Amino acid sequence: MNNLSYTHNETHLHPNYYRASRNNSYRCSAAVYRRRRIFVAAVLGTVIFLMVFLGSELLGHLNGTPRSVSARAAATEVSYVVQPGDTLWNIAGRINPEGRDIRKTVDRLLDATGSSVLQPGQRIFFSVG
Repeated sequence: MNNLSYTHNETHLHPNYYRASRNNSYRCSAAVYRRRRIFVAAVLGTVIFLMVFLGSELLGHLNGTPRSVSARAAATEVSYVVQPGDTLWNIAGRINPEGRDIRKTVDRLLDATGSSVLQPGQRIFFSVG
């Protein structure tokens, strides 16, 4: 005589899907637990990956340095001729890429000129991006 008794709803299941334990409560087989663990691990891995990726993109935008900068913007060479009354901040405001922190552009201008003192007619060469 078989110790396994199925209710009406369980008759369509494979007989190895549920196994009776000593106290006649039904437990899932090891294969079912293994599939569940693999599914949960895949879902958790996907969630963690998305959190890290989206978090780094968000932090990059908040800091003014997004990770997905286009290659064209990274390689743009700029030559600027200083006009009377120009400051590093004025120049940076004109040439700063959209969405980028202007302070980084001012720092690049300062590195390119070597000084914050500008002379009219002075030519500044630097890359934007």
